Amino acid sequence: MAGLCQSWSLFLHLVFPPLQIFPGLIYDCRETVTLVLSTLRSRVLSSDAISKTAKMKLFSAGALRAFFGLFDWKGPGGLKYD
Repeated sequence: MAGLCQSWSLFLHLVFPPLQIFPGLIYDCRETVTLVLSTLRSRVLSSDAISKTAKMKLFSAGALRAFFGLFDWKGPGGLKYD
């Protein structure tokens, strides 16, 4: 079972690198943000197959800071091009 939890943890970090996903979401459309957040909730947070330790590693302090940045959501129009 420990091997399964380690592989889930690796999988989650490869598929959902939270420090890379959350900051960019503030410029995505509402539907994309909703899809990502609902997928994380249903497939990761509510999953009994993923250990609490893996979930804690995925949602580290840095990831949560980036996540809470979504409260300043700007939408697609908030992105400035140089």
